[in-house]
Amino acid sequence: MATTLRLSSKSQVTFKQEFLHHLGISAGDEMEVSKLPNGELRIRAKAKPAQTKSIREFAGRLKNEAGVHLSVEEINQAVAEAAVAGAGMERKP
Repeated sequence: MATTLRLSSKSQVTFKQEFLHHLGISAGDEMEVSKLPNGELRIRAKAKPAQTKSIREFAGRLKNEAGVHLSVEEINQAVAEAAVAGAGMERKP
């Protein structure tokens, strides 16, 4: 189903919210417009650059629901014990 849009005196077009939602864009985002044959245009949402975040922001998202806090040494010990157990051997203290 086609929708008619009106060109303003400033050569601007206002898109209905449903079209912007369909493209996944909002105020401030960019669109790419390509000329097609027969006087048609293709309008697409411009790909947004990936946002980089710090390791602290990432680590803050990890939940410690059990409330367990281990030192590096304790983690290394647990990994070594699991490796020995997985190999069918017992570790000597």
